Amino acid sequence: MIRTRFARSIRLIVSILAGCSRSTVEDTATNDAPQSSPMTTTTNACGGTETLPAGPNEACGVCGLYACSSQNVLRCDDPGANTCGICGKIPQEECNGRDDNCNGVIDEGCVLKLAALRTNDQQARVSGTRVVFRAAGYWSNASDVGLVLLPGFNLEIVSPHAEPTDGPGDPSQELDPDIDGELVVWTSRRVDPLSDVGTLVGYDARTKTSFLISSLATTHPAVSKARVAFETKGTSEYEDDIMLWERATGSTRTLTDKTTDDRAPDLDGEWVVFTQGSGVSPYFNRQVVAYNLTTDERLVLSDGLGGWNTQPAISGTRAVWRHEEGNQAPSYYGEIWLYDLTTHTRTKLSLEKKDEYPRISGSLVCWSTISGEPGGITLLDVSSGRRKTLSSEGSICDIDGRRVVWSEYHGSNDVYVRELLENEP
Repeated sequence: MIRTRFARSIRLIVSILAGCSRSTVEDTATNDAPQSSPMTTTTNACGGTETLPAGPNEACGVCGLYACSSQNVLRCDDPGANTCGICGKIPQEECNGRDDNCNGVIDEGCVLKLAALRTNDQQARVSGTRVVFRAAGYWSNASDVGLVLLPGFNLEIVSPHAEPTDGPGDPSQELDPDIDGELVVWTSRRVDPLSDVGTLVGYDARTKTSFLISSLATTHPAVSKARVAFETKGTSEYEDDIMLWERATGSTRTLTDKTTDDRAPDLDGEWVVFTQGSGVSPYFNRQVVAYNLTTDERLVLSDGLGGWNTQPAISGTRAVWRHEEGNQAPSYYGEIWLYDLTTHTRTKLSLEKKDEYPRISGSLVCWSTISGEPGGITLLDVSSGRRKTLSSEGSICDIDGRRVVWSEYHGSNDVYVRELLENEP
């Protein structure tokens, strides 16, 4: 009897254990199935099936962000540092002689004085990292050509000069400097007695050597791509000519004839622009003419405007100049016009009739207002139509790329430079 009961107990325990075992296996299978199914049918943010700790563009580390790799797994993109090699926002540029925002440009947006001379500095021209200007003496007729190399503001007086630069004994007076790349040009004339005849001088900024370009009576030289256009005295007071010197050959040729009075050239590439007067009063009735050095094509850009058209400048196929109303003499007020040699369209850029001395580089045009009028230095992007006043004071600007230079005032001057910001004008 006892044996029978014991056997029954053993069978009951075995049965219970067997049931528990089956239940555990079944539950395990039931719980595993829904967990493994999404891993084969659902993709994560990287396109894979691996469970990810975060999503792309979420922070990881100090400077990094998560990003998807080529294996469809998440990796931490580091360096997530900015262009200055640090975390966070790029530093603001300050006017301290350093590239604070690490964009390769020093002190953009800052108005900086070029040189500390006790001279009347004017007629500034810029090309790349070089700026030239005329340093005129206060106490003598002497003047010299200063050359500043940016960004270090290293100053060199490249013309023959006395010490100090405006002191007695200076042998010559230098006028109208211009620069393109390493080539600097200016006209030079005697100081004592003061001559009305100047020669054309060139200077190589790389080799630091000067040389004579022309012994003719010259003025208003302009240089571009190792070519120099300049104005020479003609057969009478009202008959000047435009000539061209080419450094590659050392040759000089005349671009105009004796029937017109041609002055104030500027050039870029294959185009030369200059003013032209004709008739009984050629000095007072002037047009702006463009001449192509390759095709000999001539265009009168100011045709139909009438009046007095002066101060031409050119960049690529865009030419600008100052237009004044009147037929017998220049008026006090002027406005800036532009002619596109590609589209043959003409546009007035000025909003008021008080502007002068335009200069152009690409689509950017700068000019100043006449003495005594408010306005200063204006910058205009002809492609976008945006304009900005760079300085409430200033006169006779020049521009190359994103760099603008100008003189402080119409009278006693210092020369200033400004690197444009990315969103200017």
